[in-house]
Amino acid sequence: MHYFYSGEMPELLKNSNFEKLTDFLQEQPTVTLRQLKTVFPEKNFERFLDQMIQLGFVRREDRRYSLDFPIYEEKIPSVEILGLQEERLETADIVRVCYEVIETLKQRTYFFALTDKQRLPMYFEAGNQIRFYSVLYQRNSCALPVYFTNNREGRTEKNPLELQQLIGDVNEEYFFDQVEVILERSNKQRKIRESIFLKALLETQILQEETKQVMVPVISSEKESFGLELDSIPTFRLFCLLDYLMNKLGQESLTFLIKDEKEEKSH
Repeated sequence: MHYFYSGEMPELLKNSNFEKLTDFLQEQPTVTLRQLKTVFPEKNFERFLDQMIQLGFVRREDRRYSLDFPIYEEKIPSVEILGLQEERLETADIVRVCYEVIETLKQRTYFFALTDKQRLPMYFEAGNQIRFYSVLYQRNSCALPVYFTNNREGRTEKNPLELQQLIGDVNEEYFFDQVEVILERSNKQRKIRESIFLKALLETQILQEETKQVMVPVISSEKESFGLELDSIPTFRLFCLLDYLMNKLGQESLTFLIKDEKEEKSH
């Protein structure tokens, strides 16, 4: 299964028994503790199970155990999500809509799973005054927001080796401070000195090799309206909408930058 969650990754998700238990409880929705212990004979399993209950992943009722979070098997068609004809979105800035969907999701608390039969894109964010967003299907993608999210969550093994060797565990705030300087110089067509920060931008195809110009979409942080009432759309449907937008773009991954217009004006 694939897990989608808001905020920091739940600590229990790192436990080797997490997926094993959720897979087991999906196949056998209501089981007793005795049945669980035959499958999970580990000494600390009951403590792990209690933590799963406390965090709302597992429900205990009438001495039986079952999963307590949604598991989806099928995506929702785009027309049902949008409540409008698909052609109306053709004229919209799809990257901007992706951003506004992400901003809506960031205001929510959620945890759900998707079966292996389907896939949905995930989103990642990193940066400072200039924020980097990536929307993609594979977490081991060569994208800076994914890299720094993996670092925050202690999942560096998912980082591409070339980025891990180049960036390592450099402080995230310091890294993007240096990146911001590079992007400012790129925008003004000034010479940029060699550094690991420049190499990282080239490696992740944020900058073009020869010209050092930005290759990905850059949009402002000011919201626009496309007639989509995103606040009223349930969380799972918003992820289905991201999937629809990625299909419209015909891409497996999308990285874009958000410039804070207020910060720009203050300078």
